[in-house]
Amino acid sequence: MAQHYELFYCLEVSIRDLIRARLVEEEPTDGWTKLVPQFVRDNANKNRTKEIQSGVTPRSADWLDYTNFGGAG
Repeated sequence: MAQHYELFYCLEVSIRDLIRARLVEEEPTDGWTKLVPQFVRDNANKNRTKEIQSGVTPRSADWLDYTNFGGAG
């Protein structure tokens, strides 16, 4: 099972890197706010808030790291 986790983790990191690069390419200064749909930003905010409230050290300053790949809003 661990090998599957590692594979999915690497896939998620690669996908986020691709999205991050496209956001910077399209909108170098504020792609997150200008190009990412509101429901995705809201969900990332919810995930980050939940993590902070549980006492866990925030994993990143990058909002994209708090997104989920799954069903829409």
